[in-house]
Amino acid sequence: MKQICLLEPVKKFSFGTYLSVIMAKVSKNPTSGCWEWTGDTNPKGYPQVVVKRRGEVSPFDDTGWTLSIGRLLRDFYGSPVPYDKILRRLCGNRKCVRPDHGVLACDSPLPTHARGSKHGRAKITEAQVKDIRDRVSAGEKAASVAAALGVTRGYVSKIINGKIWSHV
Repeated sequence: MKQICLLEPVKKFSFGTYLSVIMAKVSKNPTSGCWEWTGDTNPKGYPQVVVKRRGEVSPFDDTGWTLSIGRLLRDFYGSPVPYDKILRRLCGNRKCVRPDHGVLACDSPLPTHARGSKHGRAKITEAQVKDIRDRVSAGEKAASVAAALGVTRGYVSKIINGKIWSHV
């Protein structure tokens, strides 16, 4: 993997200096509007670059900092991504680094995980969850409630303790 060497510490990283180097590895697709990265990618296929300070070893590994090109370009164009957030591509193209094609995962209109009875592996419905809670709070044993619904006692216990189905 090729590296971009920095003379200054990464905390004082002047991205504009290296923009032309990074943009040389971007191919603009006129059909989709994507800016497709032609450089190195991580094992999952997302664009990345390794940044290393000359004469120093980074705290992450001995080759440098691995940085996401999508995040770098969003930072440069004025829409920084917090490091605890995930950047999703609206276009669905992993190699796309166009800043306006990326949105924060929490702001994404992409589908979220199914919850409750809409989940493909759900064993019971929301109404049954309410019934379980009512029956156990009325004094019925969790084992008899579980047997009546065809689930395990442990499953009923997780529902009662709020470890699963907590949204109901």
